[in-house]
Amino acid sequence: MGITTGLAQAQKPFEKSWYDLGYTSIEKALTACERLFQRDIVLPTRVPPMVFTHQFGRCYHDTDENGANNEFSAEYVHEKRSGVRYSITVRPAKFGMKLIQKRIKHVYTLQNQAKAILYRIRDDVPLYILILEKDGWQYRLMLDDGGLNQASSDILLGIANTIQ
Repeated sequence: MGITTGLAQAQKPFEKSWYDLGYTSIEKALTACERLFQRDIVLPTRVPPMVFTHQFGRCYHDTDENGANNEFSAEYVHEKRSGVRYSITVRPAKFGMKLIQKRIKHVYTLQNQAKAILYRIRDDVPLYILILEKDGWQYRLMLDDGGLNQASSDILLGIANTIQ
């Protein structure tokens, strides 16, 4: 019992920082957002072939009456390797991220013929996300594995193709 308690206390600060930001389990956050939006959110069935020590979810509910910033997010992280992170953000497509043309790196066609856009988030940071729309949702998938390469974009495309 003493070992378990000590281990739980040692892990608490990492998890607490996520909980302090409003994160909880992915399941609880997904349920909360489905209630908020009054419809199902379908998540990909695949995650990147990387090791994650934790997964967290958050249903962000903006107090603005039009709900333009309401969204679900899931974060997969590794406690000891800060450069390893995968995230999914889902929000109603009508409030989707506005894209700047010069930041679009590539447009792909998914297996269901939908378009997916590889997009650079900021000019000064080489971090890309894959953006797609399905069933009235905008999905943003991000893989931070130390820099985007062809393998990273292929992984994100494989994940995007599992959203049914």
